[in-house]
Amino acid sequence: MVTLDQVRTQISDRPQIWPAQSDPPELIGTGDGVATIFGLRFENSIPGTLTLYTAPATTAGSGAAPVWTAVSTQPSIIVGTTSETEVAAPGGATITPVSMANIVAGANLLIDQAPNQEIVTVASVTGTTFTANFALAHAVGFTIAGAPPYIVGAPNAGTNGTMATNAIITFAEAPAAGVQIGARCQLTAFSDTDLEAYLTRAQALYDDDVSVLKRTQYDILDVLAMDYDRLIILAQGDYRKDPSIYRDSLQQLKAELRQDLFGGPVAGTAIPQLFIGASLQGRYTPLR
Repeated sequence: MVTLDQVRTQISDRPQIWPAQSDPPELIGTGDGVATIFGLRFENSIPGTLTLYTAPATTAGSGAAPVWTAVSTQPSIIVGTTSETEVAAPGGATITPVSMANIVAGANLLIDQAPNQEIVTVASVTGTTFTANFALAHAVGFTIAGAPPYIVGAPNAGTNGTMATNAIITFAEAPAAGVQIGARCQLTAFSDTDLEAYLTRAQALYDDDVSVLKRTQYDILDVLAMDYDRLIILAQGDYRKDPSIYRDSLQQLKAELRQDLFGGPVAGTAIPQLFIGASLQGRYTPLR
């Protein structure tokens, strides 16, 4: 069976930790006892997991390094959607949100608005749904967001051909005056939720692993054809040398995959070696 790791390997999209574990967390602000909103900027990446840190206030001019303590890890930091299904009564329920982006098993979600607001933990997910236990009923269209101790707002597109994601972190309670706030993130071009959705769809269409992997890659190419920010993340130097040539090459690659997938089964067809992020030299050629 095709795994998520195989799909990541094929497109050379390996999640990285930023800042590195050997470095201190990225400082995103200092509490004043009043402010609850802080910003976090990403360059050329999409945030996956976020770990939030705090450090006690230091004496001005002491030169002492902050002593960071992890206070919360949220498996999916950008969640902002609504539900297409209701929760008719308290208890276990399967929810179909408008978007499953960054909703993963184990994530805490802030459900609905006051007075019906509550926090639930995601028990399981599919490509289009998640299950959780609810203490309250909720009407169709209820809001779904990342849960406290912080809620992270949706990113804003950057300029000049780069993705400068501005995540707005809203604390449930204002950090105390002088407390430093830091973050460490997992960065990638495609979130696990993205790739799992493509993989689940391919597995519903095909029975053999070769076709499943090809269809997953086809859907990835379909996204890349319209989302140049992700191309920049994956291709880096190759894309910047000549964007038009790189885009044309991926369109040709998509056409070849389409012919190989939809032109009928061919005996002996090999699993493609796509490697979008490695080099154009690694482009897929259908094998007969």
